[in-house]
Amino acid sequence: MSTSKEQGRLVLKCFHQRFHLDGLEIHHSWHYQLAALDELTYRTDPADVFLYDSGDEKKRLEGELAKRMEIAIMEEEASRRKQEQEQEEAVANEQRERSQRQFRRAVEHAVQFVKDGYHRGFFPPPGHDHDPIPSMNVDMVQSFNDKLGFRDKNIDWVGRLLEKRDKPFVIEYFFNTDNIWINTAELRINGEPVLHYLLRLPWTDFQRYGTCLFRKGYYPTEADKNLLESIRSENILRSSHEQKEALRKWGYAWLLHRWPDPFRIKAIQSSAEQLLALLSLKIGSCIYHDFNNLRELTHNVLEYHRDSGDLYLKAMLVYGQDKIQYAEDRNGSIQGKVNRYYMLKPLQSPRVTRLAQALFPELN
Repeated sequence: MSTSKEQGRLVLKCFHQRFHLDGLEIHHSWHYQLAALDELTYRTDPADVFLYDSGDEKKRLEGELAKRMEIAIMEEEASRRKQEQEQEEAVANEQRERSQRQFRRAVEHAVQFVKDGYHRGFFPPPGHDHDPIPSMNVDMVQSFNDKLGFRDKNIDWVGRLLEKRDKPFVIEYFFNTDNIWINTAELRINGEPVLHYLLRLPWTDFQRYGTCLFRKGYYPTEADKNLLESIRSENILRSSHEQKEALRKWGYAWLLHRWPDPFRIKAIQSSAEQLLALLSLKIGSCIYHDFNNLRELTHNVLEYHRDSGDLYLKAMLVYGQDKIQYAEDRNGSIQGKVNRYYMLKPLQSPRVTRLAQALFPELN
């Protein structure tokens, strides 16, 4: 009261806490100070009146404390890791020797597995527990392939295996297993580029082994491309059975070459009919079936491959085949088939749609 009288204004004794850090703990002490009303701080949200903002100071110190604790935890973790590292180094030599023995056994086991499968003429199906090759680590795979030599020293042996074709399941296993490396760019059969040789095989063999070849990441050479173009131009009229089969092999090679994902190229094989039907519309000549014309192909697709009918009808529009076929369809059978298709249209195949989006981007 005396101070208030002396100053002629209301002076208050204001008590507040002050905080400080001591190690990893926050401590506080009480203080007071005389202050007039105009020396106080007024806050509306939240409503508060104070001389010294103890809460703000405490929040600031809590943040600093959190940083100190984080540093302490990191230092403790670093110390723990150092101790663990020292323990690991103490047994490193023993573990290294054990790992090397396991490494050698795993590689030898994989090589023997390949030899046994070759002599039997078949391998377990993909994912079988007895197949050691998919589970090998990178170093094992490298050593394993160095021993097989299918990229260099034994590439001719792979060519002879393809030439004989007496062990089809062995060939499929070698070409469809990711951890078996084959240098397809250097693969020759009797000195001839591998694709040239395969194109002379019957359709079923070409489809089987051509799929294997491209599954292994084969990329056609300029000589391959020139040969394929000559096959297309010489056989596009399909006047004989041999020409029809030659054009079919060209079409399948076209699909394999343009599919961007060799690891999933088997999808091309399982959807070959639907995709070759689209390619038939693109080039204006029937590829897959022995139909006399594209109108017969249209009837077939809308009857037996209805789950890709939308794609096919869209391709007819994009490639201008709708006008040609409707003009040739004097009895209106195609229009009737299209009408019935839309009346009872089934769900469309998402797999064929995804394939078509990559192979025929103009249909997207």
